[in-house]
Amino acid sequence: MANMLLVCSTNAEIASRLRITEITVKKHLSRVYEKAHVKNRAEFLRKLMRKE
Repeated sequence: MANMLLVCSTNAEIASRLRITEITVKKHLSRVYEKAHVKNRAEFLRKLMRKE
């Protein structure tokens, strides 16, 4: 899912590529953000880019 954030700009795009619903994408992302201790996509991407 994290890799999809780098390639796709919207939840709809991620859902389409993974063939799941946008609601499922949102649920997965909220769990990813929680585990990464961030509040949103922008904060997560910044944190991800700093690690590389």
